[in-house]
Order: sequence, then structure tokens, then C-alpha cells
Amino acid sequence: MKLRNSGDSDLVEIIVDGEIKASDYHDVAQKVLAVMEKYGRIRVLKEVRNFSGLNLDVFKDKLIFDLLKHLKDIRCAAVVSDEQWVSQLTNFLAPAYPYPVRSFKLAEVEEAREWLKSID
Repeated sequence: MKLRNSGDSDLVEIIVDGEIKASDYHDVAQKVLAVMEKYGRIRVLKEVRNFSGLNLDVFKDKLIFDLLKHLKDIRCAAVVSDEQWVSQLTNFLAPAYPYPVRSFKLAEVEEAREWLKSID
């Protein structure tokens, strides 16, 4: 898990490729909170290339709860993956989020970025 953000944009891109480890989660969460601090509301693109599990130590990190407090600070989110279950889960949970959420295929990552930019 890693974060891609140029520093001059409210768009953060979270890349998942393998197991989500507590240390990686902690690093990404701190960076996301820093972008929120700078821009207020952010746009999130989560690219799931491969997901092989979640280290349960992630839930010991208080940052997971800090991020949950900031759901209102997310303007919109796109989930990009070729994994069918990721798309199905995204579409199923989308109505529960307080912001627009949409799923895309990996080949549609540019379309996902454009969609995120179009949301005010």
C-alpha cells in the first residue's frame, strides 16, 4: 500500500498491491491526513491492483479511527480495480458513504481521474 500525491492537488491516489501491512497503512494514513489539513476536502482514487489480505494490526493503529472522523472531508472517491468483487463491494457500499463513489476498471484510471476532477 502506498500513496501517490504531487503535493499540489487535493487528489490522493492510494495504491493497493498485495497485503495491507500496519506500517504501510500508518504511513499512508498520516499522508492522507496531511493532505486533508492542507486542502480541507480531498478527492480519493483507490487503485486495487492485487489484494492479498489485511494485517489485523492495522486496527490497533489509532489513525484508522482518525480517518473515520474525516469522512466528511472526502469530496468523492473512485475505486479502480479489475477484481470483480472489489467493484461489487464498492457499488454495494456506495449509498452508505456521504460522498459520491464510483468504480472503474484499471484500464479506465484516466477516466476515473477525470470523473473525480468533475465533482465539486
